[in-house]
Amino acid sequence: MKTLKYTVGLSILSVLLFWNCNDDDTVDFLDNIDAPSNISALVQTTQDNSGLVTIIPNGDAVEFFTIHFGDDTKEPVKVNLGENITHIYADGTYTLKLVGTGITGLKTEVTQDVVVSFKAPENLVPKITINPGDTFTINVSATADYATKFEVHFGDIPNETPTELMVDSTISHTYQTTGNKEIRIVAFSSGPVTTEVTETILIANPLVLPIDFESTSLNYTYIDFGGATGSVVANPNISTINTSATVGRFFKQNGSEVWAGTALQLDDPIIFSSLNSIKINTWSPSSGITVKMKLENATDPDTAIEVDVINTVANGWETLVFNFGALDLSKEYHKIVLFFDFGNSGNDDTYYFDNIELVPLPIEDFEGTPPTFTVFGNIADITVESNPNTGGINSTATAAKLTKTSGSETWAGALFEVSPLDLTSYNKIRVLTYSPTSGVVIKLKLENADASITHEVDITNTITNDWEELIYDFSDAPAADYVKIVIFFDFGNSGTGTEYYYDGIELRN
Repeated sequence: MKTLKYTVGLSILSVLLFWNCNDDDTVDFLDNIDAPSNISALVQTTQDNSGLVTIIPNGDAVEFFTIHFGDDTKEPVKVNLGENITHIYADGTYTLKLVGTGITGLKTEVTQDVVVSFKAPENLVPKITINPGDTFTINVSATADYATKFEVHFGDIPNETPTELMVDSTISHTYQTTGNKEIRIVAFSSGPVTTEVTETILIANPLVLPIDFESTSLNYTYIDFGGATGSVVANPNISTINTSATVGRFFKQNGSEVWAGTALQLDDPIIFSSLNSIKINTWSPSSGITVKMKLENATDPDTAIEVDVINTVANGWETLVFNFGALDLSKEYHKIVLFFDFGNSGNDDTYYFDNIELVPLPIEDFEGTPPTFTVFGNIADITVESNPNTGGINSTATAAKLTKTSGSETWAGALFEVSPLDLTSYNKIRVLTYSPTSGVVIKLKLENADASITHEVDITNTITNDWEELIYDFSDAPAADYVKIVIFFDFGNSGTGTEYYYDGIELRN
């Protein structure tokens, strides 16, 4: 435990005596010199029951240290930066006080405990955890009565030099391979006898969502059936939609079954929570085919759900979203099964897939029954029409069209209602927009049922005659049940008859 305080020493006067008291400009720099900081001491105790302790003080902007040993020693000792001091303690715990003095006389004081124990450590309890987000890295700490330090042997290096672990500290270690690892922790006191314990921990790299096929250590084992074959290969078409280096490959050999497919079995069940759709990048030599995704339980094939999506892009990547909102959340799903051109026999065609991840359900993609639109400001009714450009980032078949009628209000726009938006889990909204001109302010506004609580965000578009992804940040929106989405194109200017499109509205983080 350390405590810290700053004091101003009178020794600053001794510095100022070297300067002419009227030479204000010369000494102004002293005002910018900080007090010493990062004061600490490395405390090393011998292992011979002598109680001999070496104290090595350190810190930033320190000229010298004053050390108060915390025992019966009455006078403190001055130690210059870079030097050390030894002291003999009796058995016990002492509060060591270090005072670092800087060149201006500013002082910083810290205290830390010095434990001198001639007993062997007892009740050694290690704590070993997998680092969140990195299954190859462990964090190690330990406690033991009478311990002054620990040494950790991680067991993955021949003739390993142990790593020192101080009391009340944590160290980390990253393994290069998976498997069971034996970790030996040795506890030291001030005496010659040590105490040690060995624990085994499993380093695993589980296959879970999201899957991008970029890992060299994950086991991408395919379960093939019906004449289809899965593998991992180099991306045949790096593009803006998919920049990955490696992807999954699906080969449907000539004469294969109409239901031929391949599956990946995850090591842990899919955790849906508020995410109940799966997004996947696909590449197909032809459009208009049925891409089926099926989720299955690890051991019970009857616990399953499948969703079909018709692709729209040939010889290019597109993003497909499979809505699993109807699945039974009380069941577990471990297998992701893919079928390309389901219902037709194979013809030696090759398909690719990548970036399989859970996503929230789209708010609106205008592909099914359109919502009921409300327009205002003297613009024409919103219509759902064919996508003006099915290439690039928006491959959907249809999109909403807003025509800002000539002479319409500067604030003219349109809204539709949705289920309450989960802005707690997702505080951004993605909208795909298509405009014949750039530099247009596109405003997105959220309202509660009676519009008593609203929040709006403006973005100026940058792309002409093509789809552009706009991300609206609603992290500052006041808490409310937002059930209306309002959009304005070229906000602030009266209408000129310009046609705009919007599509692919979804929550994002």
